[in-house]
Amino acid sequence: MQRLKNIVLFIVVSTLFSSIAVFSNDNWKDKEQVLDEVERANKTFESIEADLTFTKIIPLLEVNEVSNGEIRYKKPGYAYIKFSEPRNEINVIDGEYVWIFHPGAKQVEKYKAKMDAQEGDSQATQGINFFELGYKGSVAEAKKGYEISLIEKKVEKGKRFYVLELIPKVNLPEADDRYSKIHLWIEEGFWLPSVIELFESEGEIVNKIELNNIALNKPMPAKTFQFVIPKGVEVIEPFK
Repeated sequence: MQRLKNIVLFIVVSTLFSSIAVFSNDNWKDKEQVLDEVERANKTFESIEADLTFTKIIPLLEVNEVSNGEIRYKKPGYAYIKFSEPRNEINVIDGEYVWIFHPGAKQVEKYKAKMDAQEGDSQATQGINFFELGYKGSVAEAKKGYEISLIEKKVEKGKRFYVLELIPKVNLPEADDRYSKIHLWIEEGFWLPSVIELFESEGEIVNKIELNNIALNKPMPAKTFQFVIPKGVEVIEPFK
């Protein structure tokens, strides 16, 4: 389940710059205006290709693990994510299954991409809801599952960002309550998340996904999201 949880973290979505300053300007938009812009941007978005950096921070253990990689995502839910060392992992969502390939171990984990309500387990990547705010579902759907606040307005190297905080509502299917809160950095003009911060255990664990070199709506052939099992690789199906 931990690996399945990780695929949720990766499905996500420009650069996180090093210098941060609070920008004082009366022309900033309010929360509803930002959400309106996100909704408009979502309507023209079909696919994304980007470099990404995933950072897992556990302050109490002094852990700060950084993995670089690339992501390709296409509506309504196809994804290809590749990580170099130290994670050394490839994740593919082909519309029917989630494949999590560990080349070093010569193993691939296979999960259903969608929840079977009769089974009542967590085989689905249901945590994708946080990602859908900017890249798949509507703002209205996000509001059903989360309390949304605009907590910060900042500028980094001339780019303006609106930081939205999402707090999951209790016991609702639209929310992913594995995270105590989620922060989405919405870049003005782009109006889609370029940084996603996921807080576990009341902030004791922070997962940060940063997207760089973003390209929208590039043609992506179907084979991009097809996983071919390499020879000699063991297939593990945890819920079968």
